[in-house]
Amino acid sequence: MDKSEIVKAYKNRTSLKKISAASSLTIPHIRKILVSEGVEIRGKGRISGTKQGTRISDKDQSKMAKLYKKGFTMEEIAVDYGISRQRVHQILLAIGTTSRRRGPRSN
Repeated sequence: MDKSEIVKAYKNRTSLKKISAASSLTIPHIRKILVSEGVEIRGKGRISGTKQGTRISDKDQSKMAKLYKKGFTMEEIAVDYGISRQRVHQILLAIGTTSRRRGPRSN
């Protein structure tokens, strides 16, 4: 991945962890590239500009459940939506999704 692809992926809400895996670069190195390209780094957790307690739409809740059922972790979903893993867990429980055990995925 070159710099422009890293910037594009990050602006498209791809997590640093996923970019790191795709590019074989460390997360600190990716952050350094993004900063040097003038990209504002997202904080872990809530999406910048949203207030605490912002409601997640029913449509987004359904998307979260589908992602989870496809094998995405709660952490991965949380990063994509800019919320905490705990909040994803609360949402999935509230809509009746059965949670998996935490730990490494079995292959």
